[in-house]
Amino acid sequence: AGCGDKRRDVGPGTYGVGDVQTVEVRGSYGGWSLVVVTADDEAPRRQMVVTFPFAWFAPGDDYVAAIPVPAAGPTPGSIDVLAFEGEPGFLPEGLAAGATALGGSNPFDSSIDGPRDPSYVNNFGVDLDTYDLTIDEPDGSLTLHAESAKDGVRLAVIGLAVDLSS
Repeated sequence: AGCGDKRRDVGPGTYGVGDVQTVEVRGSYGGWSLVVVTADDEAPRRQMVVTFPFAWFAPGDDYVAAIPVPAAGPTPGSIDVLAFEGEPGFLPEGLAAGATALGGSNPFDSSIDGPRDPSYVNNFGVDLDTYDLTIDEPDGSLTLHAESAKDGVRLAVIGLAVDLSS
């Protein structure tokens, strides 16, 4: 299926990728991502936002973006954050959605939530985490803020799901 195909018959399975080029030098990372948004009539109604900032921030910089959310609250939601060039020991870093701090003092630590095969310790600098949060933004805008004091980070994909049935 080509990019943009609206095929619905592919379904679950094992998928592979090859020839991801990378080198072992400072500032390098190797990875790829695929975002799949699905519909399930049995699931609660949700607002979903997927954005691809591919934004670079380094010490002295930070990343700030506003994501549209329902103005009613408090509402449960979750946010997925994919970043490249994460390091487990470069502290402090910060990631916040509104007033909620996410990921402790090292949110871009090259960790990936969930099972995977192969399972590498540092994931070649790829970091993918999911955070549950409560959204209470009466102005309809959730501010995402990311920073790092000792490392450059490429913030690649942000996915936000907000439960509208609450």
